[in-house]
Amino acid sequence: DGSHVLPPDGGLIVDRVCFGGAVVGVRATMEGQVMAVSADGASAEPTAIEGSTKFTPAERTGCVDVEFDVPGDLPGNYVVFEAFKVGGRTLASHRSVSDEQQSFSQLRRLELTSTACHASVTAARSGVASTCDVVALSGGPEDAGLVVEGTVQAFPLATDGSRLCESPGPVVE
Repeated sequence: DGSHVLPPDGGLIVDRVCFGGAVVGVRATMEGQVMAVSADGASAEPTAIEGSTKFTPAERTGCVDVEFDVPGDLPGNYVVFEAFKVGGRTLASHRSVSDEQQSFSQLRRLELTSTACHASVTAARSGVASTCDVVALSGGPEDAGLVVEGTVQAFPLATDGSRLCESPGPVVE
């Protein structure tokens, strides 16, 4: 989709690689290797994720797509290195750790925890109480634009804090 971001479940990365100077009619291969970028962005280490496309150029310049099936739960930053090969020999390659057009990130799975709490307000009759959910998110970037939605249901409480019934009151959005 052009976003350069994969969800935690992984997915398909399509790398469009353009070339020039090819020999028309001679079978070629465009190979790619997904590399894990270091935390400081200065280096990259190979992963087991590879892709390749065999093609026969109809013109000296053109573009081909190389697909990579990226598994889930590999959060981090990645870059794709490519090699243009003819007869098994590498004729050209692109190996830039900082090239944004070749880079993508996989989001880490967020952990969601919910803690129920309650507060009571004494009314003329017995007691009225409300519940609330305190939600904490961890594992994601702070600027990810996450939105948490949910519902809260109140259990009427007696003045001693015990529930007056087993089923909750009305749903509050």
